[in-house]
Amino acid sequence: MTTSGATPWWQAIKLRPEVEAARGNIDDVQASLHDAVFGGASGRSQYADPTYYGQITYPTGSLVDLMAKIAVRLGAKAEPSKRVRALWRLDQAMGGGKSHGLIGLWHLANNPSHFAATDLGAAVLVQAKEIAGSETLAPDLGGPRCVVLDCDNPAPREAHDGPARTLGERFLWRLFEGAYKKYEHYKGQLPNKEAIEAALSDIGRPVLILIDEIMDYIRWVSNQSEQRALDDMAFLRALLDAVNDVDNCAAVVVMIASEKDRIALNETGAKCRAELEDLLIRNGEATTVTSGGDFADIIRRRLFDGPPPSEVTDRCAEWITSEMQSRWTEHVFGKLPHSDGGFAEAVGRCYPFHPSLIDLAENEWSQQAGFQRVRSTLQVFAATAYEQLQRGQAGEWAPALIGPGDLPMSSREVRDALLDSGLVSDQRTQSSLREICAGNIVDPDHLDRGAARLADLRRSSTGWEQLNPRAAERMATALFVYSLSPRPQGRRGATEAELLAASFVPSNAFGYGDAEVVWQELCHPTDGLAAVDSTAGSGKQPKRWHIETRQTLNMLVRREREAVTDAERDERVSRAAFEGANSGPFDAVLPVDGEFDVAPETAELRELLGSAGIDQARKCRLVVLDSRWFSLLNGVDAATRLAAEAAMGLGTEALPMTWASSAVFAVINTQSRRQARNLAADVIAWERTLALAAVQQDAEMSKSAGGQSRETQRRFGSLVNKAYAHVLYLAEGPDGRVMRDIRFQSENQSALDGSVVWSALQEAGKAFAAGDLDRQALMHNLRTNDWNRPLCEIRDDFWKAPRLPLLPGGEGDLRRALFEAVSGGDIEIVDSGDQVRQVANEGHLNLGSTDLRIRQPAQESTDDPDGGDPPVVIDPPVGPDPPVDPPPPERTEFRVSASVTQSLRDDSSPRDAVRQFLLAVANAVDDDAVHVQMSLSITAGAATKDKLVAAAQTAEINCVAAEL
Repeated sequence: MTTSGATPWWQAIKLRPEVEAARGNIDDVQASLHDAVFGGASGRSQYADPTYYGQITYPTGSLVDLMAKIAVRLGAKAEPSKRVRALWRLDQAMGGGKSHGLIGLWHLANNPSHFAATDLGAAVLVQAKEIAGSETLAPDLGGPRCVVLDCDNPAPREAHDGPARTLGERFLWRLFEGAYKKYEHYKGQLPNKEAIEAALSDIGRPVLILIDEIMDYIRWVSNQSEQRALDDMAFLRALLDAVNDVDNCAAVVVMIASEKDRIALNETGAKCRAELEDLLIRNGEATTVTSGGDFADIIRRRLFDGPPPSEVTDRCAEWITSEMQSRWTEHVFGKLPHSDGGFAEAVGRCYPFHPSLIDLAENEWSQQAGFQRVRSTLQVFAATAYEQLQRGQAGEWAPALIGPGDLPMSSREVRDALLDSGLVSDQRTQSSLREICAGNIVDPDHLDRGAARLADLRRSSTGWEQLNPRAAERMATALFVYSLSPRPQGRRGATEAELLAASFVPSNAFGYGDAEVVWQELCHPTDGLAAVDSTAGSGKQPKRWHIETRQTLNMLVRREREAVTDAERDERVSRAAFEGANSGPFDAVLPVDGEFDVAPETAELRELLGSAGIDQARKCRLVVLDSRWFSLLNGVDAATRLAAEAAMGLGTEALPMTWASSAVFAVINTQSRRQARNLAADVIAWERTLALAAVQQDAEMSKSAGGQSRETQRRFGSLVNKAYAHVLYLAEGPDGRVMRDIRFQSENQSALDGSVVWSALQEAGKAFAAGDLDRQALMHNLRTNDWNRPLCEIRDDFWKAPRLPLLPGGEGDLRRALFEAVSGGDIEIVDSGDQVRQVANEGHLNLGSTDLRIRQPAQESTDDPDGGDPPVVIDPPVGPDPPVDPPPPERTEFRVSASVTQSLRDDSSPRDAVRQFLLAVANAVDDDAVHVQMSLSITAGAATKDKLVAAAQTAEINCVAAEL
């Protein structure tokens, strides 16, 4: 079914009864003059009925013109009769409608009154009267005698030829309709021209001679007897001369142009053909009865029982045009030929077929030497229309207009009619194309097979699969159809715009982007079309795609892709992320690369993060997690989240991390990872294909493989960037430290881009922008308990404390803001002796100092107890700046981390060792330790528990005791 405001074509028009009865497989397309005039094994064909002939025959301009001139030659008197040629040659290739035209001429001469009642006959007589001028045509054209020489039946037959044996004798027998005496009278005078002229005049009425497929007779007679062939040629020479000299006499000869005719002839036959060519050129005029531009009208007249209402075609065109907008126009329809308007008029002419399909048949297929023009077109279009009609009437989906992608390759009749049409002349290539069609598009014997069909059957939850359920099949069919013959200007196959257009449906549910996705599915090395190949465009010409019957790059790539292991594929995604990440404002990019044979447990992921060197002092780090083991969303991210929390010092299994606040984690999206992995396999396959000797030794194939490889790598890099869509970081929540995440949705955002990540952190309040940390921002971020703390602790908090935003310029940003605050009187710098230190410039601020502290300046009283004027302060003379003592060198500090799990129940030596270590920690607290972060768990008795809890409370250390 199809959903629209327009009447479906299968409800607007009907197939002719004989077409529907034949299930679209019409077998009388090859019109036979013999069967119409003399009858075949089953009697005369339907073509013998002038009314039926008129119903199925479109009055093409060339056919009407030829018939009108023959009518004038036969029915006008004296001078008007001589205004037109007497001898005509139909030289179109097979299937061009020549025999069909001869049947019409036979009706014109044999049944003039009945023929005149048809619209074809009426058109012929109107034009004939225009040619004749003031002269009146004789009623019934003077009752012409029509002599038919059906040379595709070359051997004499007693029923039609009586005693006649030679071609000249058979002509006389049929001219005199078996009048033996006259036959005998003129027989002995053959091949004299005067005798033939006398015989033609002896009839006493106009004579029309129709000679069908003369070369069939020449081949037959030249193989029978050289002398007989020469005698017959003498007769033909005299006859063709006589026709021009006898009033109201005309002849039409069907002889395919030599360059279009593949008939096999012996030497005598070849000489006869050359002589006959010369005669027809000298005495006659070549013409056709159809042209490529007549196909749409011929097809509609032959297949359908009447034209569609104009309001139906207009509504259909309006509906389709209304959806051919925006990106469809920009990227597809605007790039196609004949995109300059006139679509409604074209639909009116081609309905129910799409103008693009009719254009292909009229302007491209018709130019191929082997294509049997009208005959082949009718067979293909009849089988197609019947199949699509059955689908539409059964409530299944059918196209609004039947385009190049809607020739149903699931129908053996359609496929065979197309391949047998003459577009493909080589039998081996035809067989190969049948196999390619079944394997790549759809198998007529197994409708659930074929790469394109399977792509459609697998599709779900797109929102458009019911509106366009054969999108991939239509696109693949169009590619197949466009690949069968050379295209204009020697091009091959189709552009991507032509292929996307073939999948179009007039619904905004199926957009240009959806069509692109379908095309990418068809190009997929594993699940797509194995026989698809491409050629790069030259100049401004676009890249072209075609079906290839020889060993193609895609076939080689598919083989190589099947050899790519999951481990190779997954490692390539991780490597691409590590190599593609950039730091931006971050100080460093840290890849977390894990080597596991099988998927690790959560504890193993936590251990990997703990040993990856993430905890680095005073550096903002963008930590890229290995896509093989870490991912977020899709319901399988619990292990990733737990491991990341531990690396931030959170949770029951927290790792000892000092600088967790300044580590930001880039994580891949689980669903996007699947797509990236698929494309990674393509990248590897193309690299390996490019290295194959068979490819390297073929310059064209090597160039194409290199281009494909680079393009695949480009798309892969872009997809990996997009797949890394998540950022995890440590933040300060209402109830303490928490892990928060950011997800990027835009195409141009990636967690692998440090600048993009920093901007997102800035919006979340986790980072400053360059220059944002000034005097006011610093004062805003200082808390009450920050006063009187050493500079080194204030500095380190910007990398340790999640409440403080990260600094893009590092210590330089803090030093500049601190200097502004000191200069502005908001902060004093004091030393260990509580003396205010003067700060002349930023360089004097030693942020690593443990002795220098920040202090809030004392508020000076503004009251004057004496009530007098304030003292006058006279500035001292300006002299040279006093010497500035250089800042003391920064002290090198170390972070010491330790962990122990030890039973102390039985052995005293471990107990002593642990006690000594704890004593060393106590001494460090007394000496020069500047920061301590401790997590301790001791199992002991009640008395010891009470002492520890009391000591912790005295030191204002959070302590929890629980009974085991």
